[in-house]
Amino acid sequence: MLVMQFSFATYLLPAEPGASLPMWVVLGRWTGLFLTACILIYSGQEFFAGVWSDIKNRRLGMDVPVVLGLLFAWFGSLNATITSQGEVYLDSIAMFVFFLLLARRLELKGKLKAAGRLEELARVTPRTASRIDSSGERHRVAVEDLQVGDLVHLLPGETVQVDGEVVRGESSFDESLLTGESLPVLHEVGDALLAGSVNGEQSIDMRVTHTVQASAVSEIRKLIDRGLAQRPGYAELADRIATWFVAVILVLAATTATYWFIHQPDQWLATTVAVLIVTCPCALALATPMSLSVSAGKFVGLGMLPLRMKALDALAKSKLFVFDKTGTLTHGKPELAEIVTYAGVERDDAMGRASLLSADSEHPVAKALRAFPHDKADTGELFNLPGAGTRARINGEEWFLGKAEYIEESTPLTAEQRERVESFRQQGYLVSVLASGSGVVAIFTFHDPLRSGVEELLSGLKETGVEEFVILSGDSQQNVERVANKLGITSFHANLSPREKFDWVQSRQKEGRQIAMFGDGINVAPTLALADVSLFCRCD
Repeated sequence: MLVMQFSFATYLLPAEPGASLPMWVVLGRWTGLFLTACILIYSGQEFFAGVWSDIKNRRLGMDVPVVLGLLFAWFGSLNATITSQGEVYLDSIAMFVFFLLLARRLELKGKLKAAGRLEELARVTPRTASRIDSSGERHRVAVEDLQVGDLVHLLPGETVQVDGEVVRGESSFDESLLTGESLPVLHEVGDALLAGSVNGEQSIDMRVTHTVQASAVSEIRKLIDRGLAQRPGYAELADRIATWFVAVILVLAATTATYWFIHQPDQWLATTVAVLIVTCPCALALATPMSLSVSAGKFVGLGMLPLRMKALDALAKSKLFVFDKTGTLTHGKPELAEIVTYAGVERDDAMGRASLLSADSEHPVAKALRAFPHDKADTGELFNLPGAGTRARINGEEWFLGKAEYIEESTPLTAEQRERVESFRQQGYLVSVLASGSGVVAIFTFHDPLRSGVEELLSGLKETGVEEFVILSGDSQQNVERVANKLGITSFHANLSPREKFDWVQSRQKEGRQIAMFGDGINVAPTLALADVSLFCRCD
């Protein structure tokens, strides 16, 4: 700002060739020279560092003409100030540095914001774990200190810190982030556990089989780092063009300097500065990072963080969009869909009893049920059977909540009730039965609701020319079919392992298809990395 103020004052001075400059103009020029020198040394140091890097790598980058233009402009201004002849370019130096740095900072800001958000998504494991020593004592240690063979104690609701194997107890685990399965999975002694899954109901002990550095979450971080290093094809093309363009500029500037030094020595410096300033690749130096930043900002405004900017080229060519289901098209958390009551029991009473029975369980269905209000009651100890259900004595009467098969061990279901349960399951609903010692009281159905805006997303993609939508999911056939029917997607595949998803996308790419994939979870990380355009969706 000070440089501009001093320069503006000199604009008001009428040009009088051969006349000496007023003292205030000379003082303003010297002050401006000092200020612009500070700008070049401090603010412009990254340009000089870039040139030094180009010299060491024996190549010509866009920083070379930028630095030459700045130096020639500054030394030309110094010569004009000393001799009181010619023009100064101090304001141009300040503005040039400002706009170049502004463009680069905007690009950097977009990348850092994307990296920060996605790194937060990848950080699904806790920082500490409860390690069991040889004497059976538990000690809280950093996850990085866990070694293969260590014993770790997991509490209900705790996230598995590293890959391991169950050695004591059994419990249900939420693995939706890892496998795409929307329902909890029961793990017993000998079963493998993956870092990032969430313990649901019971305390267990596990033996570490992989350190945190070898976990699937670490692979996500590696993908992020590799993706950040990529740039769009047009940005790489601009760099290649810039190399030749810079070479031409330098030859032209050298030719101009030689010609004027021979024919009119007092003008060689001014003409050389003019050539470097005018021909400096401002468009390439400014437009490329600026366009990347604007694009990133537009995506962020739409709730999308572009990490691999190279994907922008492929996005426009993609006519096949592949979706993971759990957590992408759906919320990934069950919600109550319908209640069927029996024996004249009121809906609110049935919900209240179910809420009481769900008080101590971390099962996703139990979490959905215990949100409902209930009256105080004399409730005895709750017994949870992982993967099956719960039972408790309420006001002196035995009550049960869980799968139909678990309920029938104590209270038989009628033929109509069995048919209703089976019908709900075939429609893709999760079914939970509430019963007392005298019979079934209610049947609860749960579904994984669609995310808001999914229909609008598909409609908008169709308008842009997308020809085909496909769902690839590790969830059950019934659940995937229900979601596909709601969205009008005719092509879907269920019960797929991460490897099968990867192979499906790879086979389509071999056919020449350009694929964009929406995913949410470590289980689709390899497939996301393989797809031509990868969109990682994770919403709270």
